[in-house]
Amino acid sequence: MKNISAIIFIFSVILLSVFPVSALGDNSMPFINANGSSFQQNKTNNKVKSSSQAARLVKSRIGGKVLKVNGDGRSYRVKIIKNNGHIINVTVDAKSGRIR
Repeated sequence: MKNISAIIFIFSVILLSVFPVSALGDNSMPFINANGSSFQQNKTNNKVKSSSQAARLVKSRIGGKVLKVNGDGRSYRVKIIKNNGHIINVTVDAKSGRIR
């Protein structure tokens, strides 16, 4: 009986060391590749993934200098000053990349 308990314990330790348990607080799911390495798949398929990417997108389409960027992952508000001095506030939709 002690041998069976020891075998189960050793098997559990090996199993937990090969497949670590982690808690994910975002919209990601852990996956294990065939070679044993793990990666995470993000469920969101956003075209714009960061505030810096939103700023580059607005600057390339409108021109001028980026003053400020605020965002929550779903949309980004970009404040830009044009070469003529006009200040423009635009919203970038993260999912589509559309500028409003």
